[in-house]
Amino acid sequence: MSLLTASNLSKVYEPDTIFTGVSAEIPQKARIALVGPNGAGKTSLVKLFIGEEKPNTGQIHIARGTTISYLPQRPELIGGHSVWDEQMRAFEHLHEMEIEMADLATKMGDSPEAVERYGYLQEHYERQGGYNFEARVRMILSGVGFSENEYQTPLTKLSGGQKTRAVLARLLLETPDLLILDEPTNHLDIDSQEILQAVIENFGGTVLLVSHDRYLIDALATQIWAIRADDGMEVYEGTYQEYIALRKQRETQISEVSNGNTRKKSAQYAQKVRGMNPFQLKKRVEELEQHITKLESQLEALTSQIEAASSLGAADKILSLGAQYTKTESALETAIAEWSELAEYI
Repeated sequence: MSLLTASNLSKVYEPDTIFTGVSAEIPQKARIALVGPNGAGKTSLVKLFIGEEKPNTGQIHIARGTTISYLPQRPELIGGHSVWDEQMRAFEHLHEMEIEMADLATKMGDSPEAVERYGYLQEHYERQGGYNFEARVRMILSGVGFSENEYQTPLTKLSGGQKTRAVLARLLLETPDLLILDEPTNHLDIDSQEILQAVIENFGGTVLLVSHDRYLIDALATQIWAIRADDGMEVYEGTYQEYIALRKQRETQISEVSNGNTRKKSAQYAQKVRGMNPFQLKKRVEELEQHITKLESQLEALTSQIEAASSLGAADKILSLGAQYTKTESALETAIAEWSELAEYI
C-alpha cells in the first residue's frame, strides 16, 4: 500500500511555473531521494506533501492514518528551553494523559465511571510507551550525537548542526510513517553526517530525502525521483549511481540521434507540406483544430474525474487517471506544435 499518491501536480508562483506534470507514489518502507537542480521545485513539492501549500493542478492522496514528520532545511527552534525539553514535545499527549489520570485517581473511590476511564487511559498510556519514554529519549539523543551533559543545554546556545540533530531526534521520537528530510546535511560536520546516515538506516518507516549530498543519497536511496522544471519528474528504481549511469547513456543516445536526424526531419516535413495543395493544407489545419478542441475537453473531464476519485480516497484510480492525463496532455502539445507549423503555410 502507498502512503502517498501524487497525480499530475503543478506549482506556479506567478509569473514563474516551478514544475508541471509531476506524478509519483510513496510506498511503505521506501528510501527515496528527490534530486534536481536548484530552482526545479524540490522544496516546493515537499511543501505540497506536508500540506503547507496547495498545488495549482493535480491531486495528492494520503492514506488514512498516515503520519508525516518534516525536517526543513533551516530548522527553527523557538524559546529558551533545553534540548531535553524539546524532545518532550513528542510526548505531549502522554503528559495530558498523566494529568487526567492523576485527577481521576482522586475520584475513583466514589465513581465507577472514573474507574472505567482510568483503566482505558492506563491501557493506552502503556501501549504508547508511557512508562519508558524517557529511556527512549536518552537512546535517541545518544543516537544523534548528544551526550548527557548536553541534555540541559538551552536551544539558543546550539550551533546550526546541533539544532538539526535536536529536531531530528524529536521527529524520530514521534515515530512517523513518513519522514521527510530537506537537505539534512546542511550545517553538519563529517561526524554528524555519519551519525545522520546511521540514524536514517535504522529508521523503521519510510524516508523521502531531498539532498545534493551524493554520498548520502547513494548510501541510502533505493529509488530516485529526478524533478525537472520543464519536464515533470522521472522515477527510477535503483541507486543514485545506477541512475546517473543510465542518464548519461540516454543523453549520449539522444545527442547522436538528434545530430543525425535534425536536418533529415526538417527536410521531410518541408517536403510533406510542399506535397499538399492549398485545399489539403487547409483541411489538415481544420482537422488539427478539431482534434485540439477534443483533447482539451478530455483534459477537463479527466480533471473532474481525478477530483472525484480524490474525494473518495481511491488511490489506484487517481494514479490511473493521472497517467491518462499525462498522455492526453502530451498528445495535445504534439497537435498544437503541428498546427503551429502548418498554419505558417496558409
